[in-house]
Amino acid sequence: MKTLSPTWLTDHTVDFEYKKYVLLDYLQHVETSYRLARLYPPLADLTAHYQAARSLKEKMDRFEQDLPKTLKGFDAEKQQLVYESLFTGDTPLADVENILDYSLPQFERYIREGRQLYEHIEKEMQFEPVGVLPLEQRFGYLFVRNGGKKVAVYEYTLRMFESAGSRYRGIHTAHLCDYVSSVSTTLPAIKNDLLVKHRDLPNPAVYAAETKGTYPLEETTLPIAQRLLVRYIEHTKAL
Repeated sequence: MKTLSPTWLTDHTVDFEYKKYVLLDYLQHVETSYRLARLYPPLADLTAHYQAARSLKEKMDRFEQDLPKTLKGFDAEKQQLVYESLFTGDTPLADVENILDYSLPQFERYIREGRQLYEHIEKEMQFEPVGVLPLEQRFGYLFVRNGGKKVAVYEYTLRMFESAGSRYRGIHTAHLCDYVSSVSTTLPAIKNDLLVKHRDLPNPAVYAAETKGTYPLEETTLPIAQRLLVRYIEHTKAL
């Protein structure tokens, strides 16, 4: 998928019409990805751009408020002096502000559409543990059945991260193998087979995520399953 540079606002030239073209061209690719039900990386990319643009807009607003102002006149009706900011429409900073004012609603719209698609697929997805769960659930297997008979098996590891005094849970997955489900090859049977073949995980936690529809596995189904897994373990306070 086509990406938008982190420095797209200042690359090449600060011209409203040019930046509008760059942004709309990028968003057209996002829309195409959504039509194909490809949520990632577009949704995460959009969110990062939106947060960066909003942060810059807030900083510029504070900067404009702190700028010295010149006396323009007197408003007789309101009985007060009228001041004019030096932050006028003829400066490069004002051009950047115009671009931000246009881009922020665009980012919000496409983030909203992506989240709606995400929520639709998440509600459709069935997520449950396979068998009895051990006390230690920071590592194990994630089974993903993406609207068909193939069951993709991933090893997962949950880790804790700290940033600015807050703790976050992150998940790492690695594709291990695939099975084709059948009357005999059930999810519990797959779990038992893995226990025999991979004795380095003698008592793993095993979860299964399944969608009725078929979606892009790496771009959509797996990321949603990963988030459901983290949420499930957080809810059970296993970490």
